[in-house]
Amino acid sequence: MIALCAVLALANSGGLGSGGLVGLTSGGLGLGNYAAVSVFGNGTAAVTSLADDKESSVTSDSAMDAENRRHYLFSSGFVLRHFDIDARTFSKQVYVDLDPCTGGGECVAELFWDARRAQLLTVAMGLNNVNTMATLDPATGKLAALPNTSFVSMCGLVEGGAAYDAEGQVMYVTLDCYAPGNGTIVGPAIYSFDVSPSASAGMRVVLSGYRSLDDGFPGRLAFGGGELLGFAYDSDSKASTLVGIANNATTPIVGGIAGGVASRTTSVARGKLYAIALFTAAGGGPAVLEVDLASKNLTVLELQLPDGVDIAQLRAY
Repeated sequence: MIALCAVLALANSGGLGSGGLVGLTSGGLGLGNYAAVSVFGNGTAAVTSLADDKESSVTSDSAMDAENRRHYLFSSGFVLRHFDIDARTFSKQVYVDLDPCTGGGECVAELFWDARRAQLLTVAMGLNNVNTMATLDPATGKLAALPNTSFVSMCGLVEGGAAYDAEGQVMYVTLDCYAPGNGTIVGPAIYSFDVSPSASAGMRVVLSGYRSLDDGFPGRLAFGGGELLGFAYDSDSKASTLVGIANNATTPIVGGIAGGVASRTTSVARGKLYAIALFTAAGGGPAVLEVDLASKNLTVLELQLPDGVDIAQLRAY
């Protein structure tokens, strides 16, 4: 889901507080409106304005630096900046150097903040003619490939199908691949990449054996509570299930979520997983999903949105 640069924030106290969610809105709030979503005791959330954003570019990816409370935004295929949550100001634009990229803006996909390096991590499609994990320096806009993380060009990246284990320094990426030589569809699979400075593990299969993304495959990923998590969508029941993913198998955690989950809206903070559901159990929608990873309890927060307003790029801090 791609949205114009209007951004929102959510906190259970109704303000920004010690933590919350930020995301992008498009539509009825007006172009360039930085907004807040406040949660109320009746299980709903509403959008209110926070600050003005004069940019009119389209944002395709974002990442959260939770420690410094900065929300990084990658826009128009080459512009990087961040929003300071406490100061409520945008940084100056940094132009990402795409000269080494054969795929242009596709060289930056699925952003994550790496606190150890103080840099962004990304999946770089076509960086110096190689598909690889890479660092992106937020100060200079320079991309650098990470060793032993390349993968074949016959694979396409699935939007929203990536997660980062910051403690273990492992990136998880969903790829839809074709068999070399005959073009036969292999199907979607999740792979892990060791992105630590001493990386040597290379590319490993985490989950495979699915024919399509609608075949119960967990295509919306996040990492939290020490495990890889994903929302699996079943096209027959038109419902999603939050699952744990390990050893080429999935374990159901929370089921019965009506409809699918929006891409690039899953993230974890303060022991809770957040995502945007396209529909609620009552047939409405969209809604914020909040899953306590300790108790496995699900809370559905119905969004009170003006007509025509959409939400994307949800990130927790």
